[in-house]
Amino acid sequence: MGQEAKVTGEKKKVKKARRGKKGKGSEFVHQMKHKVNQNIRTADLRRKSRQERSTEPAVPVEKRIVPSLPHDPKSPASAGLVSVRDYYAAIWPGDHPYFELKKVGRSQTTRVFARRGFKEGCGTRLCCVVGHLTREVPAVDCGIKLGNGEYIDYSSVPVDLGYHCFKGKRSYVEGNAAEPNYIRHMRTDGFFYNCKLEVDPLSAHVVWVVPDDDIRAGEELLICHDPTFYADAEKKEE
Repeated sequence: MGQEAKVTGEKKKVKKARRGKKGKGSEFVHQMKHKVNQNIRTADLRRKSRQERSTEPAVPVEKRIVPSLPHDPKSPASAGLVSVRDYYAAIWPGDHPYFELKKVGRSQTTRVFARRGFKEGCGTRLCCVVGHLTREVPAVDCGIKLGNGEYIDYSSVPVDLGYHCFKGKRSYVEGNAAEPNYIRHMRTDGFFYNCKLEVDPLSAHVVWVVPDDDIRAGEELLICHDPTFYADAEKKEE
């Protein structure tokens, strides 16, 4: 019986791990680690974005986006941004009440056109100048000077996320792309422009684009992009 119990002519098969290939268990672990790392990176980007846009960041940040919008509407810092809050509260993604973007010319450059007409001196605040607050002179057509040694450089801020701060957690808003940073697409045609810059009386870092001439529906909006342009003449440096 002992002889019959022995395996005759067959060697016992031993499963060997294959180098370079992961088993199901290790693949699952790898996917979970990748997901965790992605979540960490996403959270870090969101934290940096909040710090850039906050009026009172917890730690110093390399760049500050203006106008800075407090995430807490009851914050004392929000008192000086009432007009900014009202402006963004009236905007829905993809349906700006004043602007539309069009491709023009052979180069298909994006430009800003009025969706409706405006009268000179009507006081309508068309949009904020959104960009990084800096003391370095921006490149030509990339920013404005506030007049106290500070500039708003909007060259590296392609979108305006302001309205997201005032819509709560509505899926309609979060599921749509942010509005463009319209100031980046406004140009100057020689010495002519039909819009001007105006500092908000409640916040020195909030600058508005307002009509400076009669503007017809469908007309392109033109503004002075010169970085030495002073938004407030009283703040000119000697």
